[in-house]
Amino acid sequence: EHDVRAMQSTCTHLGCRTSYDRKTKRILCPCHGGTFDTQGNVIAGPPPAPLPTLTTKVDNGQVLVQV
Repeated sequence: EHDVRAMQSTCTHLGCRTSYDRKTKRILCPCHGGTFDTQGNVIAGPPPAPLPTLTTKVDNGQVLVQV
C-alpha cells in the first residue's frame, strides 16, 4: 500500500497558484516568492501557513482526492 498526500495548490499568502519545481523539489508561488517543502510546510517568503492537506484514499489502485 502506498502513502499518498495531496495538498491545495493555492498559496496561503494571497491565493496565487503554486507549482512544483522538480529541480529544487519545492513547491513555489510565483507571486511573492513563497516556498513550501513537499509536505506543504512554509520554507521561505510571506505565506502565513502551510498548504492545507486534502483527504486522500487509494481504492483499487486509483488515487481519490476529496476536494
